[in-house]
Amino acid sequence: MADAAAPVEPERRPAVVTAACWMLYLAAAGQLLLAIIMFSHLGATRQAYTKVLADTPVKGATDVSVAIIAANAAVNLVFAIGYVVVAILDGRGRNPARIVTWVIAGLAICMSCCGLASTAIALSGLGDNGANGAPSAQDIQRALRAALPGWYEPVITTIQVVSLAALVVAVVLLALPAANQFFRRKPAAGWEPPVPATPPVPPPTA
Repeated sequence: MADAAAPVEPERRPAVVTAACWMLYLAAAGQLLLAIIMFSHLGATRQAYTKVLADTPVKGATDVSVAIIAANAAVNLVFAIGYVVVAILDGRGRNPARIVTWVIAGLAICMSCCGLASTAIALSGLGDNGANGAPSAQDIQRALRAALPGWYEPVITTIQVVSLAALVVAVVLLALPAANQFFRRKPAAGWEPPVPATPPVPPPTA
């Protein structure tokens, strides 16, 4: 009786891939928290914009401004879901998921850097002069700080920085040689390459 084939031991997931998945989970938690904070303070944000834009040529822009903030919160929620999905698939060694991770992480990093830069410019007072009677960026920031809790802005900035750092670490870890070996396409368990058919041998001639 032929011996039963030995079971194939599943390949262990490298520590760098596990760490990258946890970084993606951390980034997802940050994006979810950002969305919750932003959605929960839309009322105060609307009041701030209504006050600062009153009696100005752009007083009707309150709804647009609040809608942009709500859209940003929704985008954060979508990114949070995306990070969780790719983290699960990355942990299973799906190479297409790793490529998608690089794409969405790169996009998110660019968006986060632009958002942090625009916040820094607004807080520094650059372009403080309002055009055509419209409030300046610094006037809007002062109104928002007065309407929102004191912890709002520091917490938002901290979450953005932590999420950005987590994404950068995840991208680097997924590009390491140990991760490349794990994501390399592997044949299914028990699969053997087909044996080429042997052509028939013609009978010997007299």
